[in-house]
Amino acid sequence: MPKYSAGLAAEPSRLVFDLEALLIDTVAGVQHALDAVAHKQRANWRRLLNIEDLRSTRLETLIADIAGCADPKLIEKLSQDYWKMYEQDSRYQAPLREGAMELVESLKEQGSELHYITTLGPEAATRLTRHHALNRMITSIYTSPAPICAYARAGVFGHFVSESGHAPESFLLLSDHLPELMTAQRIGVPALGLAYGHAPQVVLETLPGVLGVASSPADVIDWLNARTLANQHVQAAAHRYAARLH
Repeated sequence: MPKYSAGLAAEPSRLVFDLEALLIDTVAGVQHALDAVAHKQRANWRRLLNIEDLRSTRLETLIADIAGCADPKLIEKLSQDYWKMYEQDSRYQAPLREGAMELVESLKEQGSELHYITTLGPEAATRLTRHHALNRMITSIYTSPAPICAYARAGVFGHFVSESGHAPESFLLLSDHLPELMTAQRIGVPALGLAYGHAPQVVLETLPGVLGVASSPADVIDWLNARTLANQHVQAAAHRYAARLH
């Protein structure tokens, strides 16, 4: 179950997220690309990755494991092969997480705007949404003209909010990206941390501005439902108080 915050702000109507962080099984995409590199090298590599591997192990270490040696030139070549495979194919082979489609559908039913923020180029971002049949469910895709470093995602997010013309508190960021979450706190956007991505739960729980932490798409639904219920109770109490005054 997600960790809930006692201090819930007004319910936002605009949800901001990165598709690969919130809905897509990134581990499966990385596994696909590494398996392809191993197959190309005819290497007997049978390691099954998990999220902790992605958090704690450098790509070069995994590539060296496939190569069976520490030759820097070979590791560099295989790393380039990996990125080419991941960007062109493996990214789109990664499936949606369990409960991902249910999450998107529930958000749309609530009337929420869904804003996909990404460091991918427009072509790749659009292809990803279409591949998973999400293009008609997403309100907007905000991206740079060309792919940039994933660590720049915080800047892309900040630009999106500043250019939107809406108050920061009308958004809710769903993220596993620490710089992005810290940017949200700085500009006044409430956030829900995603503990099933690159940031572990113990770190997310200590970040200012993070109202809760979810460990799956289903947890995101539970958290948002709890948030809605809490706001309804607050509004009902306010109406009762106003009625007594009159």
